[in-house]
Amino acid sequence: MQLSPEMLAQRTETTVSSVEAVLAGTTAITPEFAEALTGIIDVPADFWLRYDAKYHQALAAAQKRRE
Repeated sequence: MQLSPEMLAQRTETTVSSVEAVLAGTTAITPEFAEALTGIIDVPADFWLRYDAKYHQALAAAQKRRE
């Protein structure tokens, strides 16, 4: 879709820094952001929330293995 973080922020009614943090994986996707994504990318909000939860779970597991 080639949406810039600025365009995505505008279309999801959030800040550019929030979008960039989600894209970088440093901030979890909120239900509100997931719903907004559904309106832009025809993928259900629960997909985004599950995907994000699995991502952050994998990060935590990797961190635990390193410790």
